[in-house]
Amino acid sequence: MQVSIFTPPKLSNEDIVHEAKYILAYRMSLFLALTIGLLDAILFAYFNVITATIGLIAFVLSLIVMYTIRRTGKYYVQTLLFNIFGAAACLTTLFAVTDQPHLVDVFWMVINILFAFLIL
Repeated sequence: MQVSIFTPPKLSNEDIVHEAKYILAYRMSLFLALTIGLLDAILFAYFNVITATIGLIAFVLSLIVMYTIRRTGKYYVQTLLFNIFGAAACLTTLFAVTDQPHLVDVFWMVINILFAFLIL
């Protein structure tokens, strides 16, 4: 049996809504880990170190969330913490860093909207 990072493991739950939320949480965290990682590399190369450091923390957090969702099959607490950290990261970069582009903030806003509305 070949394991793919793009396909989360199957749950032994018969609730379709629970499984759909689980798959969405896993795939969204995977998508954000890849895109924030790419954007963070650009931020480190061309822009402010403070913004890039917050982006690096976001990248590591999205990898941790993806890993714990994959290992445990639970998504609620992880996405709740992800939303809280996402809001704090957006506020920090929007108010503390005024002269740099806010590339990662767009993805944090997507996280907060999708996770809060669809999953939580």
